[in-house]
Amino acid sequence: VLTIVIKLTMFSCRRGEFMNLIENCYSKFWRADYDDDDLKIVRNCESRCVYFVEMFTFFALTTVCTYAAYPIIENIGKNETDRIHPFTLWINFPTTTTPYFEIIFIIEILACFHSGVCYFCFDNLLCIINVFTAGQFRMLQRK
Repeated sequence: VLTIVIKLTMFSCRRGEFMNLIENCYSKFWRADYDDDDLKIVRNCESRCVYFVEMFTFFALTTVCTYAAYPIIENIGKNETDRIHPFTLWINFPTTTTPYFEIIFIIEILACFHSGVCYFCFDNLLCIINVFTAGQFRMLQRK
């Protein structure tokens, strides 16, 4: 969670620079006029980006689903005193009794999915920008 907060803070503090980066990438990478050889390089970059983004998103969401599924499976057949949450809570409150258990459980699962999405969205964007930047260097090297 700390890495997510750091990423979100850095992107929020440098929002103007980040928007300039996106506009620059849009105009110079994705909407530029390319010849046939350069277009092959761009298509190769696109296919690599699709692969990287799909794989990283799959693994991140699989991890989040595992965090969500583990306590559900562990709680099957247990009574109120033995139930567990996805994350350990150290509060002086009856977190294992109904309806508090269900409310806290849903909040924790939603927070977990939100953290998972925040975890991979910035990384996916930076991966796409890096792959297309490497493609631009490949085009320059060819020329």
